[in-house]
Amino acid sequence: MWNKYCISVYLNHDDNFNNIEQYLKLASEYECDEIFTSAHVPENKFEEQFRFIEKLSYFVHKYKMELTVDFGGVSLYRLIESKSNYSSMIIDNIRLDCGYDERVMELIDKELNVKSFVLNASVLNSKDIDNYYRIIKKNKYKVKACHNFYPRKETGLDLDFVLSQNKMFHSKGINVMTCVANNDKPRGPLFMGLPTIEKHRNLTFEQALLDCFNDGLADEILIGDEWLKEEQFEILKNLKKDKILKVNINLNKNISDREKTIVLNNCHSFRYDSNSYILRSETSRSMAEYAIEIDKLNTISRKRSAITIDNKLYKRYSGEMEIVLRDLPMDERVNVVGYVTENDIYKLNSYRYGFKYYFEEGE
Repeated sequence: MWNKYCISVYLNHDDNFNNIEQYLKLASEYECDEIFTSAHVPENKFEEQFRFIEKLSYFVHKYKMELTVDFGGVSLYRLIESKSNYSSMIIDNIRLDCGYDERVMELIDKELNVKSFVLNASVLNSKDIDNYYRIIKKNKYKVKACHNFYPRKETGLDLDFVLSQNKMFHSKGINVMTCVANNDKPRGPLFMGLPTIEKHRNLTFEQALLDCFNDGLADEILIGDEWLKEEQFEILKNLKKDKILKVNINLNKNISDREKTIVLNNCHSFRYDSNSYILRSETSRSMAEYAIEIDKLNTISRKRSAITIDNKLYKRYSGEMEIVLRDLPMDERVNVVGYVTENDIYKLNSYRYGFKYYFEEGE
């Protein structure tokens, strides 16, 4: 279950640092923890990339975030050789592809003074991890892992493989970062999004982030594509800190004001022991304890996604709100007051991860 997220900023020749600074400032306001960039983009000269990273590092630390840089072998050696030319560059974390040995890691630690190493979670096998783990323990390096992202369609990882890889890293106490795409602004040159998991390529931003709450799938999130919108930052903050999911609904026209208040004027938590038939709102249940009397109305069959409120025929349960997860017959004790929109039903699957639900009525 992830609790940190990282966004990406890359060298683009049509960008200017006024825009980048405003973007980083916005990210910090939404409690972003880390900025990711790459230093081995074939289209760009090493010197251009290093100058960009030096300037980027200033603004990243100005807004109290960490900078992680992904290096290829050649670019990393070139930076070490010319580090004196970039004296103000501060890199917190360096992501290593496979093939780095203890000598190289010691050189990086000495010359670049990084906080931690980031291992490649997608390609290292158990033996590789053991070799790195030996070096890490001996030198007391801080370390985490990050999966690759996959720009080309149909090349992303299978869900089961990610879970298996993460389990290996977790056995060594190493947290793993998984990548999620921003399909509103996919990065070139392919513009197909940058997910780790192929299944996520065609999901919405929020769907992919929620899926990464599944046990063992991600300890942290990296958004590989650039330029998130503010509403996407809001989604990230809501999921990371506030644990709130906004759900769009359509209410029936003839419901009572009291029923409307129960649905809309509360942030609902669903009972952890809810079953596969219905989700029971703890929030409305606490209100029902005060014997709210709800008149019988619209006691029709309860279709999947229906929002229901128990009426006074259910006695002490009058006022309890539920969400129907599978088709159920009518019950004269249960009023149907509206429906969750089809596009937002998936959000209901996450109630056991501690989320609260805020319902918003559609147009």
